[in-house]
Amino acid sequence: ISKNMNGALVTLSDVQVDLLRGKVVVHDFIVHNKDRDDWEWDSPCLVRVGRIEASLNFASVIQLPYIGRILNHSIFDIYTVLVEDV
Repeated sequence: ISKNMNGALVTLSDVQVDLLRGKVVVHDFIVHNKDRDDWEWDSPCLVRVGRIEASLNFASVIQLPYIGRILNHSIFDIYTVLVEDV
């Protein structure tokens, strides 16, 4: 995740993954401010989310080498995303 956030530190307090039901729950998702002094930013974090819950099809989200090209599958099946305590 840190690579996708331009090298900023990303912390999570808890992650729950239910493969059978296709559900992911993340608690206390925080993206810390990497260049706080350079930006003259008072907050120590850029984003703080208390809870994120997503319902999805794991088979479509996990990308295995060459399988997507063979099956011509480029769609991610994400059904719902709930974001709380932003």
